[in-house]
Amino acid sequence: MSGDDSRTSMEMLAWVLPYSICVLAGLAIALW
Repeated sequence: MSGDDSRTSMEMLAWVLPYSICVLAGLAIALW
């Protein structure tokens, strides 16, 4: 089961990373 947790964690990271980058880019554009 630990392996599943690691797998979901990796999937979550793969999902959050690009999304957070998009959000940061949007914030930078809004601030600029």
